[in-house]
Amino acid sequence: MFTVIGTRVVHTADNHRPGIVLALSNIGYTYARMNGWARAFSYLEDALDLARKAGELRLEAGVLQNLGETHLAVADHDRALGDLEAALAIRLREALAASRELGDRHLETATLAHLRVTPADRQ
Repeated sequence: MFTVIGTRVVHTADNHRPGIVLALSNIGYTYARMNGWARAFSYLEDALDLARKAGELRLEAGVLQNLGETHLAVADHDRALGDLEAALAIRLREALAASRELGDRHLETATLAHLRVTPADRQ
């Protein structure tokens, strides 16, 4: 299956999506390191869109991290903060799910403290 992602047409069979997200994100990150901001944002936004469509939360968090760092590099602090907070929230929620799966109450409690979740929110 081929899909238009931004201005690119890519093969997006379900089993290839994670690799495509990683590739787009890495290309975007590379452009950012070379101060190619427009291209960096283009690739990173396409990677984020595909990660979300694929339901790949870990990849979404990684792309958001790259986007946040890139926004920070161009002094867009508000967007950087939003991207980085979103990445952190995904990672903390994954840690919470893992701690519950493992039955690790200490890790679960520590994760909830980082999320600032009250007992009523746990329902």
